[in-house]
Amino acid sequence: MRRWRRGRGWTFAWIATLGAAACGAPPEGGEPVVFETEEIGSALEDELDLSTDRKAAPRASSSGKLPGHFPEGLPVYKPSTISDLGVGERGDFVQFMSQDGADEIRAWYRTALSRAGWSVERASGGALVVVRGQRRAIIKIEASGPVTFVRVEY
Repeated sequence: MRRWRRGRGWTFAWIATLGAAACGAPPEGGEPVVFETEEIGSALEDELDLSTDRKAAPRASSSGKLPGHFPEGLPVYKPSTISDLGVGERGDFVQFMSQDGADEIRAWYRTALSRAGWSVERASGGALVVVRGQRRAIIKIEASGPVTFVRVEY
C-alpha cells in the first residue's frame, strides 16, 4: 500500500510539472515565449453576399408546400420559404423565412389581409390576430439577423 501511495505522489508531481510546462511557463531563468501574430482580415461571413448566388437569391414566390388545412385565402408573403411547421401550443403553425425586413412584411400583410377579406382583430408586439368568418389566425413577424420569420398559427 505504501508503494502505491508513493508512486501515486510521484505521478501527480510529474503531471503537475508537465502541466506547468505546457501552460507556457518560461524555462528557468528564461523569458516567456512570445508568439508572432498576423492580422488576416475580416471573417468570411462579413463579406458573404447571397444576392448574387442563383440558388440562394430570393425568388418572387414562396417555396415549400403548405399543409392542406392551412387557412384558405390567408395571404402568404412572397418571397418566402417554409422553414418550419407543426403543432404548437395554440394549434398548428407554419413558419416562413424571408430576407425582407420585418417592417416591410408587416406593412404588406396589413394591405394583403384586407384585400383577401381578413380583418385585423388585434395587433401588438409584432403579432397580428386576424379573422375571416369562423377562421382565426395569429401572424407573428420577427426579425432575426439578416432574415425575418413569419409564424402563422391557426
